[in-house]
Amino acid sequence: MQEMSEQELLKDLKHIADALQANLPKQAAIFIPQDSLAATLDPLRILQLREACIHRVSELAESTYEAFNKGNRVAGYVLARAIYETVALFWCFVDRLEKSLETGDLEELRETLTRMVLGSKIDKVKESITDILKEAQEPLPKNLNPIYISDCIKEVAKQLPPFKEHYDFLCEVTHPNAMGLIKAYVRNDFQAGISCFGKEQGSLSSHLEKDLEALILVLESFIERYNHSGFLLIRFQKNCVSTYLSKATL
Repeated sequence: MQEMSEQELLKDLKHIADALQANLPKQAAIFIPQDSLAATLDPLRILQLREACIHRVSELAESTYEAFNKGNRVAGYVLARAIYETVALFWCFVDRLEKSLETGDLEELRETLTRMVLGSKIDKVKESITDILKEAQEPLPKNLNPIYISDCIKEVAKQLPPFKEHYDFLCEVTHPNAMGLIKAYVRNDFQAGISCFGKEQGSLSSHLEKDLEALILVLESFIERYNHSGFLLIRFQKNCVSTYLSKATL
């Protein structure tokens, strides 16, 4: 990417945020084969996960732009980290979907979908989900723990090595340690013998252009994979129909 100023990069970020917001899906037909031999919630969960991710990324991108544009850099970095995490989860989801289509094996995909759609770290939430599934006479999943985002980050980093490096920096700012506190809000003027405090005094601005460039590339990669996943979903639905028809003729 050609070197650009902070304001130019913010304009690009706003353009992406506006484009995402303008193209958000509002509804879609629910696809569930009705025959007991082929009935599965997999296509529905793929659809819902796909669209929930783009809505989340759109909201975060809009809020990230607003934060950086107001000079609220810590807030911007916190929101940017959430974008990275959502993109990483979506990346892993698409990888599992592609693998399932190639091999015909649904087990890994089904576990991934269940944990992404229903997973929680809170026991009471898990109990509530289990009760709902029992009431709906749905099979109970073996694992209701959420997907570990750290694993997703590592998986993306294998294909995009700078991804984890940038994510780690976002974590440093998000956590209330040196980068997220002193570097963000303190400047020492030793000649005058004073310490100055405030978001305008911090040194985070020295990183911003590089981090905006990286964020824009991450958002662009998400849009590409989101569009690609639409074709994968159609293929998956066709496979479900073929399974339904083959079993119906037995």
